[in-house]
Amino acid sequence: MRLYEILKGVDCNLNGVIDSEIIDIAIDSRKVTKGSLFIAMRGKHFDGKDYIHEAIQNGAVAVVTDVKMDDIDTIVVKNIRQTYSIMAANFYGNPSNKLKIIAVVGSNGKSTSAYFIYEILKFNGIQVGLIGTGQVIIGNDIIKHNMTTPDPLDLHYYFSKMVSKGIEYVVMEVSAHAIYLEKMYGIKCELGLFTNFSQDHLDFFKNMDIYKRVKMSYFNSRYLKVGIVNSDDKCGQEIMSHADIPVFAYGLDNPSDVFAIDLEYCIDKTRFVVNMLDEISHFATEIVGKYNIYNILGASLVARLLGVPMYAIRDAVFNLKPLDGRFNVIKTNKADFVVDYAHTPFSMENVIAETKRIRHGKIYVIFGCGGDRDKEKRPIMGNIASTMADYVILTADNSRNENTEDIIDDIKVGCKRDNVVVLPNRYDAIKYAYEVSDVGDTVLVLGKGAETYQDNGENRIYYSDSEAILDIAKC
Repeated sequence: MRLYEILKGVDCNLNGVIDSEIIDIAIDSRKVTKGSLFIAMRGKHFDGKDYIHEAIQNGAVAVVTDVKMDDIDTIVVKNIRQTYSIMAANFYGNPSNKLKIIAVVGSNGKSTSAYFIYEILKFNGIQVGLIGTGQVIIGNDIIKHNMTTPDPLDLHYYFSKMVSKGIEYVVMEVSAHAIYLEKMYGIKCELGLFTNFSQDHLDFFKNMDIYKRVKMSYFNSRYLKVGIVNSDDKCGQEIMSHADIPVFAYGLDNPSDVFAIDLEYCIDKTRFVVNMLDEISHFATEIVGKYNIYNILGASLVARLLGVPMYAIRDAVFNLKPLDGRFNVIKTNKADFVVDYAHTPFSMENVIAETKRIRHGKIYVIFGCGGDRDKEKRPIMGNIASTMADYVILTADNSRNENTEDIIDDIKVGCKRDNVVVLPNRYDAIKYAYEVSDVGDTVLVLGKGAETYQDNGENRIYYSDSEAILDIAKC
């Protein structure tokens, strides 16, 4: 592709650069080859301008920066992240313009809500793709990736593959990081679903107000045609008050366009009655938990606004299966184990509360907190676990470049009861819980969900909570 085609819509100055053929785009100088366009991005731990000479030596024919450099021919732009998104879209032929995209935003429930929307649409014969935490689904192909929202070049590559497969709709998670870093710049979505707002990622956003404003900023006509929000969430209520687009609401407690009544909870199923835009139907599902009713209501409203009939949504919900790593129950000859991705104070509190609602035995909670991440939530989660559960086992969870024992000490500050055991090795923590628990008890193994690794900073070691439980219990 010619450089001038990639630069369509980009506000830039060509400082000595002439038009040339571009083979690919790179933001990592090590991945530059002959014919590459190098974008000198500034990240949290690096500045791409420091690697421009290396990129040129590796074959870059053009360099994009946001600062003019006297000794190098460059394409100088005002906003390099917006530019990256525009160029990535141009490079793949602007595939997002040929798709109807549903964005899912929120602190908790993004993956589950996106998965529910995807499954409801797929059940009803709609050609739909999914971009979620850890995976992209394009037809029968499942592509693994390591971000919630891929970087623009990967994102538009996935979009282009979906277009080539005849996919019409795409459901995708949009993280606060992606919004802040302008990954979605230039993409107009059909619908945007807001799940909720709670503490997370303060290592990046510094305070809750900044974090909230970033999420709220997505609900405007620049990014969305229509918004759907959780009316029981305070941030959702603020979005309803300030958005410049039509906004529909779902909830259980406050007035909403879709709500549920007559809720019945069991360990393996949930029943409730749904009123959606004044249509009423009885729903039943294998998905458990009050928090998942919110996810189902939001996903159902998305489908209804896209034209799926109420009865078809009901049938699809009946056939939903739990998302891998979200309240997955593993029965042993002693306690029942639950593997869940809950890694924030809000999600932990929800999972423990839901377990207490449907179980009557003792509750054990196994968890840790990620290293190089929000430290403020550690004592908060310690307090929630030690207050709500009968026993707590503190352990490792992707310690990265921090010492596991230091992370655990941070968590222990919030533990107000003498019901805490420390076992830094996660496998040992699960083994201990299995040995001391009894029939009728529940062991919640939180934080990792479907992850299959432990990140210790130097490398990632293969590890799975579910596999550890099965091995220890010999199920």
